[in-house]
This record gives sequence, structure tokens and C-alpha cells, in this order.
Amino acid sequence: MSWMRLQLVNRTVGEYSGCPSHCFDGVVFGSDALIFAILLALVGLSWLMPRLIRALLAMAGVLLIVCFAVDIAVFDLLNNRLNLPDILRYAGDVRLNSTVALPTFSSARSVALLCLTGLTGLSLIVLTWRRTPGASRASGLWPILVVPLLLGMHEEADEVGHIAANNYRDLITINLPSGEDQAYSAALHNTLEHTAAPPRTCLAATRSPHPRPVILLVVESLSLYHSQVMSGLGHELPQLDELAQKYSYIESFYANGFTTDGGLIALLTGHVPLPAVHRYQSFNAYEGFENDRHQAFKQLRAAGISTWYFRTADLGFLNTGAWLRYLGFDHVEGPENAFYQGLPRGSFNEPGDHALYQRFLHWYANERNNDRFFAVLQTTTTHPPFRIPGQVGHNENNAFRYADQEIGQFVRTLEQQHFFDRGLLVITGDHRSMTVRRPGEQALLGTEAPARIPAVLLGAEFRQGGPLPGRWQQTDFLPSLLAANGLRSCTDAFTGRFLGSPVEPEVILHAQGLARDRVLVRLRGQDEPLEIELDGDQTHWVTPPPSEPLDVVQEINRQRAMRPDAPENFTENLLRWYGLTS
Repeated sequence: MSWMRLQLVNRTVGEYSGCPSHCFDGVVFGSDALIFAILLALVGLSWLMPRLIRALLAMAGVLLIVCFAVDIAVFDLLNNRLNLPDILRYAGDVRLNSTVALPTFSSARSVALLCLTGLTGLSLIVLTWRRTPGASRASGLWPILVVPLLLGMHEEADEVGHIAANNYRDLITINLPSGEDQAYSAALHNTLEHTAAPPRTCLAATRSPHPRPVILLVVESLSLYHSQVMSGLGHELPQLDELAQKYSYIESFYANGFTTDGGLIALLTGHVPLPAVHRYQSFNAYEGFENDRHQAFKQLRAAGISTWYFRTADLGFLNTGAWLRYLGFDHVEGPENAFYQGLPRGSFNEPGDHALYQRFLHWYANERNNDRFFAVLQTTTTHPPFRIPGQVGHNENNAFRYADQEIGQFVRTLEQQHFFDRGLLVITGDHRSMTVRRPGEQALLGTEAPARIPAVLLGAEFRQGGPLPGRWQQTDFLPSLLAANGLRSCTDAFTGRFLGSPVEPEVILHAQGLARDRVLVRLRGQDEPLEIELDGDQTHWVTPPPSEPLDVVQEINRQRAMRPDAPENFTENLLRWYGLTS
């Protein structure tokens, strides 16, 4: 049964992240060693107990086996794991859909799972109910002695560093309470609501420089390990590396989250995407992030600077389009634009990076009114499973080489049109790629590897500028955008600015994807990143810093208390998506 679960992990997470075999062998079998240990302990204990207790132990073991099998069946059907509380919540409302559930449950794989479940359960009953003739009760000590070995395998399971850890970890671990879902007490919540935000230092608005065109290019899953110049690891971005050397790049740049919505929240609102209570059981990704903390869109509009958003993926997903419009963008468009009609499509109905750049260049040449604009271009082709529209197969390296070629051509076209005489282009990623850890990445970057992404700066003032030393983050973009346009730009201990008059933040925060109840903290002047564990009122440093002039724990709690608890509607929406509930 564990082997069947491994095949599903390879078919989903493995295929999705470009490693369909062997990447997850050790972690799946190692994680499931906990299940094996519990079953073996039940068998050993049953040999030491009277008959009535043996019956109870057998029932407990069979229940665990059935849950293990149901977890596999749910994963096969919905690409999602079994959440035990959801059994009680939705069991009476789930119906079998003849086009989705029945074909899955009638497949050879499902029949094999049913047979294995029955055989395993029957074997457990036999082992717990009947001792070997002539064996003493002390024989039960032998299975129990093996349990520590299995528990050791579980603890030492090779963690591959993939953010979809809940898809390959064991059933028990993923159902344990997690600190990010621990609510604050009413007393602390009230205190946090009345806690002042960190003091700000602001640059006043000025008439100089004159507002200039700014493009933010957000490349899906762009990661530091893809770049030879910026990491020394990968070779997928030769043209972007050339641009980084021709212009400039930020020496150390951090994503504040691990998902696309987290990256957009950080870049376009200035908020760190710290999880609200129940955020990871919710489809409401943008709830509580409806306004930017710098009034950037209000300032841009008052200065006569129009705001444009171009993306080639479906903007209906997570209601991203509606959120962008509410945020203040004057124009938001996705793959439904007539410009893309008749083009081959890839994942998320996207027509490819090439089409996105051509669409923007068409707008730039034929539809814009003046050079007073801020435009966001968000690519999709390098999103797992890395499908290039119109091409067969999918591969991470090929997808990024394709994306790199298109970036190079896009920049050359802008150069030919003299865009960089006044304009700025910032190229960065939304988050590190949702793939397994790369060889050498951990040794080079340590625990902050999942947070590091490239940021390349292109403009007249950056030609041959070399790397910009220091550490910055996605939430520093809006103050930088405002300063570049001569508008009021504010920084504080948790927010810096890398354009205009640069200011490094004192603290950088990254909401982690692997351990979702932890926040990576990079303190200025500290050699190593630290961690804070989320746990409601008991939120605390995992390893306290030598000195803490800033109350980072309080600020994390304050920011989280500003957000409403997220509705636990992930399973409900998933079931509705597959037509399994009304």
C-alpha cells in the first residue's frame, strides 16, 4: 500500500515538479515507517494482553489501515490528502459523480487497493488475535523492539525540500495540529489591535524626477539556482545572466512567501503574506490584503500614472483578477484577450511567454497614451508542470531556457525602442520554484534557500552598474516604485527601498512553505537566518537572536492579528470542482 502511495506521489508531485521517479522514494517510505511502527506495536502489545484488550487493539489497527487506504483513494481522486476532520464535515454531503469518482473507484488500481486493504486488515486481526502456538506472552516484546528502529527511519526520512510536503508525508503527521492555525486569545488580540506599527521614515514627494515608465516583470517560479551569475549553480538563464551583468542585479533578494499569491501580495501591497488562521485550508488567498500599505495606487493615480496588468493565466483562479481590480489597477487582462485568439495553449489556458511579450509590445506601440505608466507582466510557462504551449512534453530546464530566450528578445526590443533612456524594468520571480532541493543549493544558501530569488534592474542608471550589495525583499518594491517616480516613499525596520535612495530593511520575513508554522527571519547584521514558530499566544523564537533591539515576534503577531481568520473552504471548493457536492 505504501508503494501505491509512492506511485501517486510520483504521478502528481513528481510529474508536477519535473522529477517523476526516485526523488520521493526515501521520504515516502520513511514517513510511512511511523504507520508501520504503530501497527507493529499493536501486534506486540496484543501478545502481552488479555483477549478483550487484544480485540480493541485489533480494531484500532484495522481503523488505521482503513484510513491509510481511504487517504490513498482520496489522493487518487482529488490530488489531495485525507483531512480527518473533513470526514465528519462532508461525509453526509458527498455524492459519487459518474464522470469523476466512479471511473476512479472502478479502476484496476482501486480494486487492487481494496484487496490489499482487506488482506492487510485480515492479517492484522490474525496476528493480534492469535499468538503462535507454544509462544509465550513475552514473544510480544520482539515486534515492540523493532518499533524504535522504524521511528528512527521516520525521523531520518530524507526531506527533499519540496513545499508540497503534505502530499508525501504520512497520514498522521499531516493531520497533527499546526501552529499557524492556533488563534490568538481575545486579550492578546485586543492588545495587538492597539499596538502601533513600526515608525516610518519617509521621503517627501518631489517634482524631480519626472514620472517615468516602469515595468515589473514577474517570472513564474524564477529561482536563484537557475542562474549561473547569481548562484553559480544552474545554466538555464544565460540571457538573463548577461542582462544582469550588462545592467545590475540585487546581490541578495528574498521572496516573502512561497506561492504566486504570496509573491503578488508582497510585491503589490507591501504586506508580508503571513498566514491567517486556517489560511492553508482556504481558497480565500487574498482576504485581508485588499489594500496596499503605501497607498501606492492612490499616489500613482493622483500623479497621472496609469496602471496596467498583463497575464496569460486564468485570472479567475483564486479570484486574482477581482483582487487586482480592487487593489486599484486601471486595466487587468488575462488569456481571454482577443490578441491570443487561435494560439496553442498550455497550463492554465496560457498562450505562452512569447505571446505575452508580443501582446505588451503591441499595447506599447499602439494603445498607450503616454510614458506615464506602471505595468506588471506576469508569466506562466515556467509554472509546474513546465509545459511550453505548442510543444510536446514538459521539462523544467527546457521551460526556463525558453523563458530566458523570450526575456532576452523582449529586452532587446525595448532597447531598440529606446525604452531604457527613461524607463525602468525590474525582473524578479514570484517565489522559488515548487521543485525539490537542487544539488549544492543547501550548501550554498543554507536554510534560506527556499526564500532566495533573482532580481535584475534595467535602466539607464544601471548600465554596467554591477551587483547592488545588501539584502532586499519583495515588499521593498512599492517604496522603490514610488521613489523612482518622485512620489512619497516610506520605509521602516521591516520595509526597505532599493530604487531612488536605497535603504536596507532591518528585518526580512519569509513565510515558509515546508514548515508552514514557521517564519524565516533575516536580521541585518546577523550571519545566519533565524526562525520564529507560529503558535497563537505562544508564538516564539526557535533560536533566539543574540540581541533583539526590535520585537519581531510582536510585529509578526500584530500583522497576523490584522487579518480575519480564513474560512475553511478548501475541501468544500475542491469537492464542488470535481462535482462531488452541490
